[in-house]
Amino acid sequence: MRGWGEAAPLPAFNGETQDHALDAIGRSGPGLVGADVRAFRQLAERIFAEATSASAACALETAVFDALARANGTSLRSFFGGAEEQLVTDVTITTGTAEDAAREARDFAAFRHPQDQGGRT
Repeated sequence: MRGWGEAAPLPAFNGETQDHALDAIGRSGPGLVGADVRAFRQLAERIFAEATSASAACALETAVFDALARANGTSLRSFFGGAEEQLVTDVTITTGTAEDAAREARDFAAFRHPQDQGGRT
C-alpha cells in the first residue's frame, strides 16, 4: 500500500532547505518500501533514529500512517479519531522586507484562529 507524506522545511525556522529534506527522503524512503505498516511504531522509531532532517522524518512517518489508514480502508482523519470538524493550523508571516511582511499580513487577513473572537486582522 502506498502512503503520502509532506515535508515542510523552512530555513528561517529549522535551518532545513527543500534540497536537504528531499535528499534525506531519498536516502531513507527506499528502506521503507515493502515494510509492514502495521509495525508503525517500530518504523517511526527507525525513521527518527536515522533522520538527518526533521521535516523529512515527519513526511516519512506521515506516509507510513497514510499507508496504514489506506490498508484499513479509512482516511487519516478517521484513523486519528475523526472528532474534529475543522482543521486547526497556523500561518507564518515570513521575514524579509517590511513590504513583504505587510503584503503577507494582508494576504492572510482572513485567517481565523478558533480561540479568536472575530479572528486576526
